[in-house]
Amino acid sequence: MCAVISRTRRFHRLCCRLRGDLVPGDLNLAAEFSDRLMIVEGGAVRALGTPEEGLSDKNLQEVFRCQSLRAGSNPFTGRPGVFFAA
Repeated sequence: MCAVISRTRRFHRLCCRLRGDLVPGDLNLAAEFSDRLMIVEGGAVRALGTPEEGLSDKNLQEVFRCQSLRAGSNPFTGRPGVFFAA
């Protein structure tokens, strides 16, 4: 677990130094470290704004066509995240 945290911190420092656009495939990682988030569906921008604005239940369920996806908060950091509902 410590190795994962260490790599994540190094990743965050690198992103801060680059100050550019980043396209991670992991929405939780993007939401954790991004100030702004863009969700693209079929080449069209579906959502653009803060992670809190973009990661809504409606956006997640419609874009990924999965009714089990839910937006919530990371219990450790309080940042937005994506979760599966049972």
